[in-house]
Amino acid sequence: MSESIERYKASGIEFYGPTKNTAEERPWDFYSGAEITWEELDKQHDVIRDIYRNVKLRVSEIIRTTRRTQIYTLRHRPGSGATTLARRLAFDIRKEDEIGAISCTVIDIKNCSNIKLTEQYLCQLSEQTENTVILAIVESKHVAKDKFENLVKRMSDAAKKVLFFYIEPYTRRYHTQKENVILLDSYLKTEELQRFVEKYTTQGLEHSILEGALKNQKILEVVDFPLMLKDKETSTNLSTYVSEWMDELPENLRKFCAYVGFVFKYSDLGVNQTILKSLWKDEFHQSLRSYTFEQQHAISKLLIEEMNDDGTGKGIWRPRYNRFSEFILEAYKTNWELGLSEIAKDFISLCQNAGELGSDDRDMLYSVFIIRKNADYRAIEDSRDNIKNKFSLLIKDLDDIERAESLFKTLVDAFPEDAIFRGHFARFLYEKASMLKGIEIDDRLFSDAQDNLNMAFDLNSNDADLFHMQGMLLRRKISALSKSFTRDMLTNPEDVNLQDAEDCLHEWTQDAYEAFEQSIQISPASPYGYAAESQLFKESITLGQKIIGCNDYSFCETNSIYSDYAEKLGNVLDLFEQICYAFKNEGLSQIMNSYPIYESVRAFHQNIVGLNAESIQRYRTMYNSATKENKSLYGNLLVKSIVYSKKSSKDTRRAYSNLTKSERMEIEEVLEHQKNQGDVKSYETLFLLKLYGPDEFSIDEAIDLLKEWEHQFSSGNQIGWGYLNACFYLAVCYSAKSILAGVPNKELSQLAMTYFHKSEDFAKRFDKGTVQPLCYLGEKEDIHCIVDKNRKDTDACTVTGVIQHVNNNKGILKMLCGIDVSFKANRFDKFHTEGQTLRGVLGFSYSGPGLYDFRPDIDDELTGLYMDVQDEKEISFDELAESYVPTEDLVEEKHPEAEPTEAPQSGIKQVGYIDPAKFPTSRKSNPTNKETKKNKLVDGVDYEGIIIIDGGYKKIKCDIYPYPLKIEDRNTDYYEDEIVFFTAKSRPNDRDANKTFWYATNVRLKED
Repeated sequence: MSESIERYKASGIEFYGPTKNTAEERPWDFYSGAEITWEELDKQHDVIRDIYRNVKLRVSEIIRTTRRTQIYTLRHRPGSGATTLARRLAFDIRKEDEIGAISCTVIDIKNCSNIKLTEQYLCQLSEQTENTVILAIVESKHVAKDKFENLVKRMSDAAKKVLFFYIEPYTRRYHTQKENVILLDSYLKTEELQRFVEKYTTQGLEHSILEGALKNQKILEVVDFPLMLKDKETSTNLSTYVSEWMDELPENLRKFCAYVGFVFKYSDLGVNQTILKSLWKDEFHQSLRSYTFEQQHAISKLLIEEMNDDGTGKGIWRPRYNRFSEFILEAYKTNWELGLSEIAKDFISLCQNAGELGSDDRDMLYSVFIIRKNADYRAIEDSRDNIKNKFSLLIKDLDDIERAESLFKTLVDAFPEDAIFRGHFARFLYEKASMLKGIEIDDRLFSDAQDNLNMAFDLNSNDADLFHMQGMLLRRKISALSKSFTRDMLTNPEDVNLQDAEDCLHEWTQDAYEAFEQSIQISPASPYGYAAESQLFKESITLGQKIIGCNDYSFCETNSIYSDYAEKLGNVLDLFEQICYAFKNEGLSQIMNSYPIYESVRAFHQNIVGLNAESIQRYRTMYNSATKENKSLYGNLLVKSIVYSKKSSKDTRRAYSNLTKSERMEIEEVLEHQKNQGDVKSYETLFLLKLYGPDEFSIDEAIDLLKEWEHQFSSGNQIGWGYLNACFYLAVCYSAKSILAGVPNKELSQLAMTYFHKSEDFAKRFDKGTVQPLCYLGEKEDIHCIVDKNRKDTDACTVTGVIQHVNNNKGILKMLCGIDVSFKANRFDKFHTEGQTLRGVLGFSYSGPGLYDFRPDIDDELTGLYMDVQDEKEISFDELAESYVPTEDLVEEKHPEAEPTEAPQSGIKQVGYIDPAKFPTSRKSNPTNKETKKNKLVDGVDYEGIIIIDGGYKKIKCDIYPYPLKIEDRNTDYYEDEIVFFTAKSRPNDRDANKTFWYATNVRLKED
């Protein structure tokens, strides 16, 4: 077992429990500033804060009810005891688990340096505990926000029940209350203060010191009590206290303490004593413990060494309390901020002379000098923030871009073989250039930036960040060219060489485009490459407009280079849109940062293409009269213009549903031509046009189209989003064809699973979730049997299958056609459920088909019990956006209580050992109940309604009927949201003659 625990530890996961080998007395205990241990929690050395009861109640509620990954965030003021509160929570939950009061495994995630390894062991732990809830404590100082987000997403995609308890510092003045987000303050309220007084008085706190503190300070903080207990001081006297202990140390140890404080202030990390060995090691001292007792005692008043479980020191030092770091620096050097650059350079020199640095030591250096805390540099590169806010806190505190540049130069000179330092030095140089007024394109800042990037590429030729920086450098040069061009045209227009300016623009645009494409190819799941590339073409077209002297964007139709820019902009926007819509429901901060960029650039492209009847007619004329080499260009512009004219939102796909029949035919004609010319993207557009349009398109025709599309990628050895989509929809179509045939078909089943395996594999490459359903099976027998996930409740049909296997909460259902379908089998008894029949909604994810909202096909009385062990609906993007960024508010909606069910009647076949008393009676209301309450339609009577798009079809929604009504008229050329009159008609339902199918006919616009 110890070997297994060590493997978990290597992945960054540690388990809460008693400390090993505690016989050796620790040099620092909890009251001295060390983190609280299991034994100290057991002895209740901590004091319960007022908010703890609410935190524990909410966390316990989530643990008992959650069926997915969730986040609870504890924000805290520095020195408020957040780590102690988190460990108290972990201790109490672990104890409750031991006595069976709650079912939960408690872990501490110490790092995510290898996120795939952490994910692997988290999933393994979930499997070993039969998918019981895992409470994972994560501190932001140990796991950077981008890696935390990524880990949360991976666990959510894997459908694991992990509750992340995320701890992050909060220094803003005001805090807005949000669900599952709470703030822990450092100041003590009245009742808390009384508990601290009682606890520390029993530990020996002198009454005179306490009375003096209460008299001199209006409000006491958490840190005051251990200080008063151990050192007879309070936080108001920290400066004097720290200074006095620093004075007890020789100069070399003063410097040692100062650099520990420096690193902690700018990274929240401790320092490996080996890095600072040249300060404390000499001919008389081979270790820190070889110094005198008095000197060691003074160090112990200022610093703490992190300890292993067995009580031995790790050699990693940090300030005893967080707030000590600045006071230590002040005691070392008065007005230390003025000498911050020298302190930083001296520290770089110490690291350089320490020899080969380990990965943790390099991560510490990146945190101090490069990484902006809790932010991805690409997310803010186009913000209006000052350059100081785009780099680390240290760079910000320098408050001098010249000193910052000198510091970066020292860094790369000390570590010339580090590609990360080189790359970010280049980034600093081109960002510095971009903020200077009057910057010229041949400025040495740009050339120095390029030189450093070239050296970085020599060190690491396949790094997505470096390619992204290369593209951004060229974008900044284009921006400088635009500014100088505008300036020169105002002052000396006769001296401006238009051709030279345009040549530079085209050369840099092409080079930047190639760099961003490389970055996207290496990291296809990130939105930042798409965002930067789309802005590149926007900026290049805008500058081109200035150089050419055009008042509109008509030059994008006649100038082949700018036509190419407009076409590439449209293509990257389509990919950018796919990224945004693919991930938006996960609420990741990178998507929330990128989505406004997408909307802005999409609007710009709409202005270029045009969306009115005049633009459409112009492109139609150009397309019909175009030569072979220009036909594709004008065809793309024609299609875009028509689609843009039908959009009511930035979601292009919705526009396909609003097309008239003539418009659809015209677009199909263009796409067929593009397809025959080898344009891969036209396959996807044509497929979506068929999927979201109303015209019948057989599954066989869809499969033929998809196979052609897939072949375009496989024959060219290309991998991209299009290949993923082609494989996924092929898998869905083969599944649908097999299911609709209703007889066993091994060939179709195997083809379906082959393409599901491919789509799952490529989805993982793109960091997309593989288990959440993207679409469902509907009642239609053509391509429209593929129902959008947002239309599940209205358009999805139900299927049946026999349970073949149940293991570890996972079940496999065999359908009549031979396809295997997975389903959640929580609390199913394999010995009594295998062989039973389930009915439910069939959904398709990248990993394969799954059954949802299922129930026994023969037993309506047990439906509620089965529904209670299934996942609830997905959280919407809007709900996520209301909460903390990245993704903390993954909270289930509570359903209203349903009427209690009657007792089961005799003759019901038992399908498992499930105690109804153990399950809540709440469940989603079913359509049949809804229909009987709301259905008041009368056959042949006229009603008023509104046109909606539902599953790719135009339908009518009216207040008198719970479901959208299908339109059975030849003329369906109505727009979404138009008010209409219609005649209600009915006939027996095709699938169940005992039910009534209602539809709308005689549809006409309501006159104003």
